[in-house]
Amino acid sequence: MGVKTFKFKIFAIFLIPAISIVYFTFFYVNFSDSNFEALENQKHNIELVKKLIDVVHALQAERSISVKFLSSNSLKNLQDKIQSNYKRTDRTIENLKAFQYNVGFQSLQLQTLRQKILDKKISFEEALETYSKVNEHIINNIKFLLPKLNKQYDSLFLINLELLKESASLENGCVYHTLIAQNLTASCKEKIFYYQIEQLKKQQNLVLYSNKNSLASY
Repeated sequence: MGVKTFKFKIFAIFLIPAISIVYFTFFYVNFSDSNFEALENQKHNIELVKKLIDVVHALQAERSISVKFLSSNSLKNLQDKIQSNYKRTDRTIENLKAFQYNVGFQSLQLQTLRQKILDKKISFEEALETYSKVNEHIINNIKFLLPKLNKQYDSLFLINLELLKESASLENGCVYHTLIAQNLTASCKEKIFYYQIEQLKKQQNLVLYSNKNSLASY
């Protein structure tokens, strides 16, 4: 993996949440100026999407620390961090209650997954897949919410932005596990290759789906 590629992975994982906020702010103001009445009618969807993205980002962070926990023998150093991530995720899910929105999994299911991770009674692959299915479900729901906002809202840009971060986060998990285990399994090798190809496509889509105004806002 080249230096430029590695730098991009770091960018995708840590800076995309900030870009999402900037993107929302830009279109919120733009939409407000052009059609205030329509914005008022769709404000619920805008706020809901923002909260759902918060959940996705929190689950990505929780998945990342969980993978490190499962792959590492230095459990004491990670236990405080993993509990902190659990609290962050719980807060973002709690924020959805005002919208009466079901993120697609029960609190008990999440608690069961976490306990398996803490007890190390779940494999790295199963934990990665379980978190990924939840995030995939939430991002798919966001796809259905965004087109309702406004025809000029290039929602595909935001979706690809989130899918890009999700893919980079998954690749990061596989690479970390491989480095700690000092063994590149056939499964991880296949996944890493797939994620890298997927990210290239998402980068191309960002340009394809973005309008001049959104590109200029960066």
